[in-house]
Amino acid sequence: MKTDVTGPALVDMVAELRTMHETGVKSDELELARSYRAGVFPINFAGPGAVAAGLGDLVVHGLPDDYFDKLRQQVLDVSLEQVNDAATGRVKPAQLVGIVVGDAEQVADGLADAGLGKPEIVADED
Repeated sequence: MKTDVTGPALVDMVAELRTMHETGVKSDELELARSYRAGVFPINFAGPGAVAAGLGDLVVHGLPDDYFDKLRQQVLDVSLEQVNDAATGRVKPAQLVGIVVGDAEQVADGLADAGLGKPEIVADED
């Protein structure tokens, strides 16, 4: 476990979410993410376990039978405006809550020092 980079990694993640919320996603960033998600989409169903999980998702979430048939194209078709509307309307950096798993003694102070707030330690295995 790389506890020494936990704080900096979370700071970077929060900064990215703030940027998305405040200024939106750039078209080249969207294109990269869109092509990646569409490209790896078929891999999500490699093997019987993955297929069963996908079928479970259909049932649990009440999705139509053709949901996965259409999803890849929907990812490719999403517009920059749609993504940025979602980022400004649904990404709320000030309301973030995170769960960090690791050695609390090594991680907690770094998170507070990084400006992420004082962590609440929920469980300790000692």
